[in-house]
Amino acid sequence: MNLQNMTSMNVFDLDGTLRDVSKSNFLAPRGNAACINKNWHNWQRDANEHGLPIEQGIALFNSAYNPIILTSSQFGTADWCKKHSLVPFGVIERQADDELTPFEYKKAFIDEFAQQINLWVDDNTQVCRYAMRKGIKVVQIAAPKGKQSCQLI
Repeated sequence: MNLQNMTSMNVFDLDGTLRDVSKSNFLAPRGNAACINKNWHNWQRDANEHGLPIEQGIALFNSAYNPIILTSSQFGTADWCKKHSLVPFGVIERQADDELTPFEYKKAFIDEFAQQINLWVDDNTQVCRYAMRKGIKVVQIAAPKGKQSCQLI
């Protein structure tokens, strides 16, 4: 997949947007350990195995043209998608040696490809606001009071 040649991208976050990872959060590293990507591997394995699709995110994904998944997860995304019958145009996972925060990781992607991004779908408010400031149409997936909802912002 050559992103440089794409004229229009519909970009979807994975965790908290397409995949419910709330049951894996007990494995999330805490404190300074959370800043080291390899410390998230047990959490990622569990999320890959037990994470369930989020209905609203999946509906948007299935209606998007050539959807791309951009995730801070480092492995297992394609297998999770296949398990849940999702067919992304492309999957971009964070490299194991990339120690940027999830926001900085996505910000760098937005900065590089803003002119090509048609739609950004994410659960992270900071990422959504940044994409909006760059003139990108955004749908934020949110979970108020334990229920999933989405809104165009």
